[in-house]
Amino acid sequence: MARSIKPLTLRRIIEAADLASREPWIGEDLLSRKLEVRKRRARAILLELEQMNLLSKAGNNFSATDLTRKMLERYEREDWHGIHNIFYKQNSFYRLLVDALSDSPVAVTKRELLQKLSAVGHLNFNATTIDIVCDWAERLGFVQRNLYTNEYYLLSNRQSQNFSSEVERCYDQLNVELRPGLKLE
Repeated sequence: MARSIKPLTLRRIIEAADLASREPWIGEDLLSRKLEVRKRRARAILLELEQMNLLSKAGNNFSATDLTRKMLERYEREDWHGIHNIFYKQNSFYRLLVDALSDSPVAVTKRELLQKLSAVGHLNFNATTIDIVCDWAERLGFVQRNLYTNEYYLLSNRQSQNFSSEVERCYDQLNVELRPGLKLE
């Protein structure tokens, strides 16, 4: 049977990981109380974090792993690249989406991504899965969506560095001294 992904936002992943890191053990009851969700939803969150190796299971309880602590440290430092690397290594859905976008020479729609990724036999890609994983990648700053065409494309470090240096260059050109002590703004 093909594995599917539970619909989780980055916020929920961070909240659950943070709670798990502060408690010796965490279960559905505690998570549902703290996050104010139903027990069934709390169980789904715990199982998804276990799939990502962010929690380890012992009986009906879960505990934080070293990877959980690393992810939370990166979150505190706002190291989105570091979190991206963790997700890329630990989540097959995320890795396949990023790889599919990096293999594509042009921007693609969610429908095109779904067609491309639905051929993966051991994972169940559907519209919700694409929404979730695209949202993660977008929030982590590795994927961007064209607002007019709703097409997704992978951002490269080179593009963001070029953009930053170009903005600085244009700013320097516009902020020229006409004579000592007098600048254009």
